[in-house]
Amino acid sequence: MVIKRLKGTAWVAYENGRGVLVDAGLSAQSKLLKRKLEKLGIDLQYILMTHTHYDHTGAVEQVRAATGAKVVVGAAEAECLKEGHTDVPRGTNAFFRMIGNAGHDVDPKHIEHYTPVKGDVVAVESQTSLLLGDDTIEAIPLGGHSAGSVGYRIGEHIFVGDVVFGIAHIIYPWFADFEEEIEAAWGKIIGSGARYIYPGHGRRLSMAYLKKKFDKRYG
Repeated sequence: MVIKRLKGTAWVAYENGRGVLVDAGLSAQSKLLKRKLEKLGIDLQYILMTHTHYDHTGAVEQVRAATGAKVVVGAAEAECLKEGHTDVPRGTNAFFRMIGNAGHDVDPKHIEHYTPVKGDVVAVESQTSLLLGDDTIEAIPLGGHSAGSVGYRIGEHIFVGDVVFGIAHIIYPWFADFEEEIEAAWGKIIGSGARYIYPGHGRRLSMAYLKKKFDKRYG
């Protein structure tokens, strides 16, 4: 399985000519993401949305229309995708609460709105299996960062959106609408059987590193 970060929050995973896009970056990155996917020459089966904030949904409709890939999203945010609108999440400390409030009050047009998805979406209500060639994708509802946050495990890899960060030593999310659910979400990730974690922001992490941070915070 080849896994690359394409741009921003968007990851691509592929094998034997078939692949998935995990999240879709900013709207300003849509043309670049489409070009990079075209260059790879893969048959894109799914666009897996870990959640629907603006920095993850920018190119989802453009890529869907160009490739015919199925869009998969947490059931709680399926209507957000169809409407092209998701509220900015709450910050997990005073500084990020200020940032979130400013975004909502000052410039909601650009940071809460994106191009609506016109095609049907696959809504994940409970743990669900999807086929990708000979591989299985496990869609695991996580919550925490947003109502519909979903993790996607493919073999020893799991994509978790913004439930985990990978920026320097910081892995606790800067924003979360349901912060009280983060402990349980991290527990689901640890229990997923994966070895490597791919956050929406920052570097790949090992599961051992998350477990160490989990034990320190919640143990």
